[in-house]
Amino acid sequence: MQHKINELLQSMYGEYQEPLRVLAKTYGIPDKDVDDIVQETFISYFEHYSLEWTPDRKKAMLVRILKNRCTDYHRKKQNQDMLSMDSEDFIEDCRLTEKYGQGNSLNKVFEEELYEAVKNAIAEMSADLQKAAILHLVEGRPQKEVAEILGISIDACRARISRARKFLQKKLEELK
Repeated sequence: MQHKINELLQSMYGEYQEPLRVLAKTYGIPDKDVDDIVQETFISYFEHYSLEWTPDRKKAMLVRILKNRCTDYHRKKQNQDMLSMDSEDFIEDCRLTEKYGQGNSLNKVFEEELYEAVKNAIAEMSADLQKAAILHLVEGRPQKEVAEILGISIDACRARISRARKFLQKKLEELK
């Protein structure tokens, strides 16, 4: 039984480790930390999920775990500057799903249109709402961290994020 588990682990690692390394780099993980993130991804998978899942299900779960590990990595960086909407990082982050996700070209067209609509809507917000929206809704930072970065109370942060969400919903409904 242990031999079969070892074979499954080795096979899975051999098949997915290189694509996960590439994906980690696209998520902005420095080369020196890529191997650690990939190993943590496999460890998490091995601890919580079945080795006998279908290849597509394994791949999807590994990608989800890796994405979460990368998000955690970036959250832990203390001296990270706020991401500008005009920066290449913002544009690249918004297109990762399109670039590495599955789907036909029609879906990619719709995703591109949605991305542009969201980017334009955020650009129309007041500076206070923009900062809160980018930090929380785009970067995925927790509200407490956003409040600290912006130097405001957690209640004020919640209010800004709520107003930003409502603004985005209104703008996206207008496009329908």
